[in-house]
Amino acid sequence: MEPQTFSEETSQDVLSDFDNEHLSEDSMWKIDEEFKNAIIEHTDEERAGLEESFRNEGGFREKLVVWDGYIIDGHLRFEIAQKHGQEKSLQVVDLTDELETREDVKRWIIKNQQNRRNMRPESFKYYIGKMYNEMKMPHGGVRSRDKSADMKTSKKLAELYRTSSSTIERAGELAEVADRVGAECGEEIKNRIIKGEIKLTNDQVKELSGSENIWEDLESLIAEEPKEKAVPRQKEEQGEKKSGRRKRIFRCPCCDEKSPLKKEYISYE
Repeated sequence: MEPQTFSEETSQDVLSDFDNEHLSEDSMWKIDEEFKNAIIEHTDEERAGLEESFRNEGGFREKLVVWDGYIIDGHLRFEIAQKHGQEKSLQVVDLTDELETREDVKRWIIKNQQNRRNMRPESFKYYIGKMYNEMKMPHGGVRSRDKSADMKTSKKLAELYRTSSSTIERAGELAEVADRVGAECGEEIKNRIIKGEIKLTNDQVKELSGSENIWEDLESLIAEEPKEKAVPRQKEEQGEKKSGRRKRIFRCPCCDEKSPLKKEYISYE
């Protein structure tokens, strides 16, 4: 079953058919850490802006999305509404009947995040990698050992996002490393990687993927001085020739004195 997704362009029309019937007087939506951690945490500025919008408008336009009693989109909106004692005023969409398993839910979250128009390029790369990794894993969460199947998955996503299969596969490695950092070093560090505040090269990602102590190795990589790019020999030689060339001067053909005359009188000392 293909998980249902909502983009910002279509979500309001699609979700308008739902109402608040799922939010009863005695119910309270639960937080699943795995679902919550699949979504990039908001910055302080974003949180402040969302809370100000809530106060000014008296609520949120976007609906809370839940599955089996757990929030799968709108954690911060719920937190802000709860803070002001207005959580029961939130409009809600329940996808319990639409998504069968937790794996379906995670895929829905990933696709939903990819549809965000304000997605940072670094974050988009992370979610493409998450999508690739999830698509390689059938229901039950067991990773496929079929390399040819993995290649077909990366090719499929490469065509969808108009990029190369190798880019998709590298994004998958980055996502795995970021998730491991989140599990072993904390979500704050993970989010800094996803947002591009901690930049990792492809070689560094590979190094961290095989690390036995990822926190120590990550600290070491962050502390490294950026390496200077090697200058190709051809450009180096061109630079040497250019710097060794004598200055151009103008000389008068009669008196041999230096003078800003026509180009045909140019010579080199």
